[in-house]
Amino acid sequence: MYKDNTEEHILRNLEDAGCDENEIRAIMSALENGERKRALAMLAKHRQALLDSFHKSKYCIDCLDYLVTGMEKGSESRNGNNRKQNL
Repeated sequence: MYKDNTEEHILRNLEDAGCDENEIRAIMSALENGERKRALAMLAKHRQALLDSFHKSKYCIDCLDYLVTGMEKGSESRNGNNRKQNL
């Protein structure tokens, strides 16, 4: 462990990283029992879950951006027309 790894610092970091109470308990237990590799594996699993969530959110944002851009372009091309605009 590096020098700032006091129990309080680790707990705060785990909370800030979005770990739930069960994850925190399991990681702290592994560290207390000298199971550093197991703790690192749990951290890697949590990191992957966060990354998966990020990618899903990014995909949703990209889809919305595509829709908005298409709607804006469609609106621009119809501005001169008196026809009823589609959604």
